[in-house]
Amino acid sequence: MNDTDIKAQRRLCQTVGDLIDRVRVSDLPAALSDQTTRELEDMLRRIVGYQRPEPHAQSRQTDTIFWQLDEAVDPSDLMEFSPIMGTLNPVSPGFKVFRVEDHIEGHGIIPERFIGAPSTVHGGYVAAILDELMGMLGFIHGGGAYTGTMTVRYQQPTPAGKPLHGHAHVTSRDGRKIYCTSELRYEGTVTASAEAVFIRPRPAVSEKPEQLQR
Repeated sequence: MNDTDIKAQRRLCQTVGDLIDRVRVSDLPAALSDQTTRELEDMLRRIVGYQRPEPHAQSRQTDTIFWQLDEAVDPSDLMEFSPIMGTLNPVSPGFKVFRVEDHIEGHGIIPERFIGAPSTVHGGYVAAILDELMGMLGFIHGGGAYTGTMTVRYQQPTPAGKPLHGHAHVTSRDGRKIYCTSELRYEGTVTASAEAVFIRPRPAVSEKPEQLQR
């Protein structure tokens, strides 16, 4: 894909996400639902031939995903298909995640498609955001890692449709294990936090690939 293709697909993903939100909060007459379904089915038939080969992942770099990133590369630039921050995933709210020295920061607004309790982000998705923040720590502390264990504490409801701020940092390391914490805040107050152990896979290759360098 060239830059023009990527920009156009990002606009498409944003529009599909907006459509999901509007359907989520609307009561539609049958005629409009049926018409929209037919139009979407027609679009699906046109798109299906362009599917990328498997395996699918948060990044195009499926064979190099566990390397440490150069300082010039932000996690959001690499994880373009992430369900949390991916700009090429229509489900993603585009929660911006970036590195600040030795830790990870993030900010964004979680839309209606992820509401659980009234006006509140579903607890499972809150946990997913906290996991994503901590997961990105590995990329600036030696390389990506899998979630081993994770404990979430919900201090108060996390509001949907409001600006949220996230933070994650490493507390310690032990071999391939990375111990870390993360939190979400709204207007300076912590709504949820997590502690986790991430585990780096054993290296499968011996040198850093060029794809992760800029």
